[in-house]
Amino acid sequence: MTRIAALAPLATLALVSAPPAYIVGFVQDTNCAPLPGVQISIGETSTTPVVSDSQGRFVISVPDGRERVDLWADAPGFRLLMRSFVRVGPRGRDSHTLTLDAAGRTFSDPVITVGGQSQIVPEPVGDDRLRGEIFTTACTPIQDAQVSLTANGSVLRARSDEAGRFAFPPATHGAYTLEVRALGYIPLVRRETIVDNDTRPVRALLERGSDGETDTLLADGGGPKALK
Repeated sequence: MTRIAALAPLATLALVSAPPAYIVGFVQDTNCAPLPGVQISIGETSTTPVVSDSQGRFVISVPDGRERVDLWADAPGFRLLMRSFVRVGPRGRDSHTLTLDAAGRTFSDPVITVGGQSQIVPEPVGDDRLRGEIFTTACTPIQDAQVSLTANGSVLRARSDEAGRFAFPPATHGAYTLEVRALGYIPLVRRETIVDNDTRPVRALLERGSDGETDTLLADGGGPKALK
């Protein structure tokens, strides 16, 4: 059963019992495993937060009259995620896949397909080069994604290869903003990305079908105030 098919019963329930405007979605980690117990909220509204179920699914209502909202996902041990400018209503996305990035731990080695062959991509040893992988929300590689690393007005740029991998040259130690863009996908901004003597690799998952949204990952909680 596909994720969208699995969400269909929740969408039907929302149509019957929730206000006309609602958002349906799924929450996962960077290994594409579902995340239960994630708090989902609508920024700067009085809407009651909801929690993702055992399969990572959620439905949240949106106040009447709102055409665009900011959708927040928060869970202990993960970076806070904000998907901004989410369209609500008939023209909105059928469902949203929100990917949370675990704080303070690295990801498992993925099995991916390149050139028709399945292979395991080992996690690099940490050093002062930032490197990582750009995947879809189904954990398949995205080639030619544009990756930028910014701090204090300086910008480093890289592109992902056919396996979704990218690497920057050694950079001055400090905190950077990592931005990932690929044609036809929601862009991702990852704040407080640390480069030091033990820089850990990054895995960024992008959802297809950008409609003006942006995903922003924060180093810690704080809700909407954390972006101000």
